[in-house]
Amino acid sequence: MKGGHEVFVVDVWQEHLAAILQDGIFLAGLREEQAKVSGGFNRISALATVKPAVVVLAVKACLLPRILPEVGAILDPAATVVSFQNGLDTAELIAQTLSEHRIFRVVINYAGSIVSPGRIHMSFFHQPNHIGCVCQTKDCHHADELADILTAAALETRAEADIKHYEWEKTIRNAVLSPVSAVTGLTMSAVMAGTHTAQLVADLLEECIAVASKNGYDFGADFFTACWEYLRKAGPHKPSMLVDIENKRETEIDFMNGRIAHYAALAHVPAPLNETFTRLVKALEQRSEAVVPVMA
Repeated sequence: MKGGHEVFVVDVWQEHLAAILQDGIFLAGLREEQAKVSGGFNRISALATVKPAVVVLAVKACLLPRILPEVGAILDPAATVVSFQNGLDTAELIAQTLSEHRIFRVVINYAGSIVSPGRIHMSFFHQPNHIGCVCQTKDCHHADELADILTAAALETRAEADIKHYEWEKTIRNAVLSPVSAVTGLTMSAVMAGTHTAQLVADLLEECIAVASKNGYDFGADFFTACWEYLRKAGPHKPSMLVDIENKRETEIDFMNGRIAHYAALAHVPAPLNETFTRLVKALEQRSEAVVPVMA
């Protein structure tokens, strides 16, 4: 891989894994890249044979409780774990199980979709990504090396002293459009084009900003307008939360609106919309009976 590092992948999708092992990963769309990997496995336990120094967790946040015990079983005591999930408090959840390891959080600002096994279409990248260490030590520079590695691999990433700032910022953007789309079945652009659905997005956005502010994250007077302009440009696509509902999979709602509602309660701030949309999406999940316990 770029930068001269050995990279191993784990994926349960056999066709995808086979294509990657044979020809590498092809990236098209916004970026044109091809990268070979050093090897791959279809189960986490097989990683024990390579003793990874860094483990990147790129599964959905709702799957973390299932895989963390397996990850912990193969980790060397000196290994580093990196959270690539959406939502709030994913790194803290990882630290609950893997407390003896150094934990990093990456807030990613790119998106893509699988075109075929081994081939990915990159649809956007609002660079840079952000990475921070969860050690919460003043003037920590542990994230600098990983930021440089990711940047060298064409994923421009900046080390941050307060990664929570960026975690909250992105979660707010995700939490105001995705649940409305998931509940209504509308694409993102259709949600923003509808009078009633767009008003729901606006009301959610105001509520999320108020909760963030009460928890120490004030993004300034222009944040609502900046978010709204960003959301208004949403394309005729289905957010992953709607795709998960349609495919009867568990969503990341607990780490988005669910966590915002949690922080609202801690700060004694009303958050009826976040509470309601969390319950509505969880009700839709019940049709697939795919309920996995996450953070309380």
